[in-house]
Amino acid sequence: MKMTQQTTKQVFHNSKLIIINGLVQPLILLLVFFGQNIDNALNLLAEIHTIDSGQLIYVFSTIGFMLLVMILSAIRSWFVWKNTFISLDKNEIYYQKRTILIKKSKQANLENITNVTLDSTLFNRLLGLKKVSIDINTTSTAEEDDFSIVLGKQEAINFQAMINSLRKQEHHELVRKTLSADDFNTVTTEPTPLIREPEEYLAKKQFSLKDATKHIFLDSLVSMMNFIIFAIIVLLVFIQYKGDSFEVKDLAVVIFPVLYIIYDILKVYNKAFNFTIRRSKKNIYLSYGLTHKTEYMIPVKNIVSLSVRQTILSACLGYQYLKVETIGITDNTSNISLFMKKDQIPAFAEGFIPEFPVYQSATRRPISVIKYFFMKILCFWLPIGLIVDYTVPMVNYATYIALALTVATTIVNYLAHGYQIVEEGVVIRSRLAANYELIPFKNIEQIKIKTNLYYQKVNAEEIKLLIRDSNGKRETDAIIYQKGAFDEVIDYVNNGLK
Repeated sequence: MKMTQQTTKQVFHNSKLIIINGLVQPLILLLVFFGQNIDNALNLLAEIHTIDSGQLIYVFSTIGFMLLVMILSAIRSWFVWKNTFISLDKNEIYYQKRTILIKKSKQANLENITNVTLDSTLFNRLLGLKKVSIDINTTSTAEEDDFSIVLGKQEAINFQAMINSLRKQEHHELVRKTLSADDFNTVTTEPTPLIREPEEYLAKKQFSLKDATKHIFLDSLVSMMNFIIFAIIVLLVFIQYKGDSFEVKDLAVVIFPVLYIIYDILKVYNKAFNFTIRRSKKNIYLSYGLTHKTEYMIPVKNIVSLSVRQTILSACLGYQYLKVETIGITDNTSNISLFMKKDQIPAFAEGFIPEFPVYQSATRRPISVIKYFFMKILCFWLPIGLIVDYTVPMVNYATYIALALTVATTIVNYLAHGYQIVEEGVVIRSRLAANYELIPFKNIEQIKIKTNLYYQKVNAEEIKLLIRDSNGKRETDAIIYQKGAFDEVIDYVNNGLK
């Protein structure tokens, strides 16, 4: 890290080690190329005196091209290191990133910073580096206005503490300006130390290796089974059609699903390994990671909804986990627990996020609402079935298949959606596995109601809720309800608290 001081500004540059980091991908490609052609390379060296000049030119030009890519990558990394910096002032943060062709600069007030995340890949950890990501609270997409810089581990921790310190100082200044002269002396004028002292945690839990393994099993089993079945089918097809000519190299066809399974397992396991949650008075702190270490903070005031999640398998076994949605954080949804027994969820939520009560069920819509969307779905599938039956001679029973799809889609639509208006807001049920999301009334910005001649005939309406989230607003799935079902919510949005 290179740090200079200009008046009251602190200027931070990327660590010089990012130049090495920029060489990693080209170097891996070069090693893979030589690894795949090692036999040819050895033969080439053994018979180099018999090879004509044209072949030698081709070989050395290929090697030269790869080396050129590495050199250009190093130059680019050096240019980024030299011309990318973050400067901190008393009230604002300034960011500039410049590559060979593009220059970007951004500026934001410290009060608009919602989170400072420390992140590190496996290679960065080997180099002793951490990526610092600064999330800006915007009503546009969060990632557009994020700042990031790569620093040494200790420098990154100090940098994070410095930003938090300056934010606190700015908050104190704001409070002092709003107080009367008589109250001025009640506000401390002592500067906040640059290195943040450990906060007093109200609750802390670190999930075990057993919990992480269980989470992988419940979260990834279905996708794993799908790809395993796909691989087996492909293998059987090869054996059937190739017979005795089937060779081991044909197994390469199933490598992709196998690699995807491994990738999926590692991705889920990385987010579950050593998963730790800490709760202070105002923030939730999360950390996890095996190959990719991640630590970040979620201000409780930026949480817009809490949902209880489960997969079909976990629902059958009685396991659920909690997820929150936040404003101004790059990854706008965050797990705050791993899979736990259903009866353990309320006590866990009470300890770590008491601001949001947990609802593990939602009232189903009356069975009579099936007729509302049955006709809508039928109007889509039935014409397709009739057209196929009358225009494609080789296809039979397309109309019956269309009717079956209509019935199946109707049942799934009914079972996968529900709602319940509670004291704190609206509990939305989504997906067949039944996820329950509590949306506080204060976070409902708008309600969209759609109607047409058919809905008017059957006394129904289509509802969408527009919710504040990291992208400004998010629409819930459109669900058909009996008319008047959301009058209480509409009244709140229009008139405030009851």
